[in-house]
Amino acid sequence: MKNTFNHVGIALTLLAASGLSLQANAGELHDGYYLSSSANSFEDVAADLQDAIVNQGLVIDFIGHSGDMLERTAEALDTESSLSSAQYFNFCSAKLTHAAIAASAENMAICPYVVFAYQLKSEPDTVHLGYRRPIGAVGEASEQALADIEAMLKDMVDEASE
Repeated sequence: MKNTFNHVGIALTLLAASGLSLQANAGELHDGYYLSSSANSFEDVAADLQDAIVNQGLVIDFIGHSGDMLERTAEALDTESSLSSAQYFNFCSAKLTHAAIAASAENMAICPYVVFAYQLKSEPDTVHLGYRRPIGAVGEASEQALADIEAMLKDMVDEASE
């Protein structure tokens, strides 16, 4: 066990000395969403997002293929989609949602949670991924419940962006 800690310490020291970051794809927090990116393929990122949800013991309620919809409808609207791929995943956590609803029934507005991934035609080597921020009722209990949900969503997106 001691050797393992020494090896980890050496690796972290070398990483720090090299100037590299432990989190290469640090995301950005915006008013209504969190956005990160990955150099992995779209298929891998979408699969990693699904795994991150399922690994939390959660069930994906719906997978939306928004990229397909935009491509399919672009001609009818006399436009072109800027996306080459896009999906979103709806799901919920019973435990976290019960806490949010107990704090305020208005927090029902956050259900279901949404994480997403998309790839721009103009950026074929980058997949953008993120989540819709859980914004709900005010008050200490609501704010804590929503912060717990957001922490889980951020962990999922950060895991999938590695």
